[in-house]
Parts: sequence; C-alpha cells; structure tokens
Amino acid sequence: MYLMGNFLVANLPEDMQQKMGYFQFPSINPEVGMAEDAPMDTLHIPAKARTRKMRADSLSLLPKLRTSN
Repeated sequence: MYLMGNFLVANLPEDMQQKMGYFQFPSINPEVGMAEDAPMDTLHIPAKARTRKMRADSLSLLPKLRTSN
C-alpha cells in the first residue's frame, strides 16, 4: 500500500494503468471524517504555454535553491 493521489495516473504508461488498483485508505478512527491528502507545494507551468518570457519571469520570482556541498 502506498499513499498517493490520483494525480499520478495521468503520468503512468497505459499498460501500467491496467496493473494498478486503488482503494480508499482505511479508517483509523471512525470519529474522524474521511479525507484525501495531496501535495500543495507545487508550481505547474504548461510545457506548451505561449508566453515564454512570462514563464521565465515567473520562475525568476521563486527563491533560488541552495544546496550544501
């Protein structure tokens, strides 16, 4: 069992989609309502967006990644 959202399905190859099964995560505490979890810390820019400069300008506003060596 792996917690993931249905957003993953669109990126799976057709033959893999036929092998995947889905079910609602089991209730742990019946007093707590059921919900779905999905990442909310993403930014999506369509690959075929018509405004190349606007994409670059938007990305330049994001903080730069810092990596430690």
